[in-house]
Order: sequence, then C-alpha cells, then structure tokens
Amino acid sequence: MMSKDSDCNPSNAAAVIGVIKGYSNLDPVWTSGIDPLADSLFIFTDYSFNSVVDNTLKYATTLIEQNGGVVTADAVTINVEEPVAPVVEVAFPKSYPVYRSFASDGIGWERSDNWEEKTYKDWTSGADRVTLHSDKPGA
Repeated sequence: MMSKDSDCNPSNAAAVIGVIKGYSNLDPVWTSGIDPLADSLFIFTDYSFNSVVDNTLKYATTLIEQNGGVVTADAVTINVEEPVAPVVEVAFPKSYPVYRSFASDGIGWERSDNWEEKTYKDWTSGADRVTLHSDKPGA
C-alpha cells in the first residue's frame, strides 16, 4: 500500500478491519452512511453497494468450495494450500525506455501556463519534492 493517495489505502485498510471484525461489529460512525446509499447505482454501472457485496460473497464462496473448502450458514472453512510462485509475465518484451522523465523536469513534456510548482515534504524520505499543480481548465 504505497500509492501515496487518499482513497485506495484507507479503503483497503477498512476492508481488512471489516473482514476481521465483521460488518455488524464496526463502529456506526464508519457504517452509518452506507444504508442510505446501499442500493444506489455507482456512476456509469449497473452495480450498487449491495449488489457488489452479494456478488463478491457469491464468488468467494464458489472459489472456496471449488478449492476444497466448506461453506455453511454459520462458518467458512478454507482449505490451506502451499503457495506456488506464478510464472513471470513479461508485459513488453524487448521494449526499453529511452529516458526517464518527470513532468517537473520539462523533458518530453509540453504544458500550458496554467501549471505552478508546489513543494511538499515526501513522507517516506522527509526530502522536499517539487510537483506541478493546476486547478485551472486547459492545464
């Protein structure tokens, strides 16, 4: 979880806590907003929160049973398997970068005048970093 963003990381952490504690044992401060929206469709999809949960549970129980596990109304028993390393997949064989470039170094990038440099403290190293920022149209 190193993407340095503010949506995926907390969502993944909350999912792990939900698996450990169970939905009914989560503090209502974290779940109270779900019920009013649970059947609303996510934008550009035919899925709601409830349908995603139902499908995820269906897929999980099917996979558990297909791999020797047991699913009952009260419990799930997962068959323990030894991990097997996957075969390495080479996404772009014989393809190599010509050079390494960042938007802030000006090499290989064209930008409008709508960008400004902002300095921030890198939380992993403590070093000052410069990034480009724009909240203006046409950037």
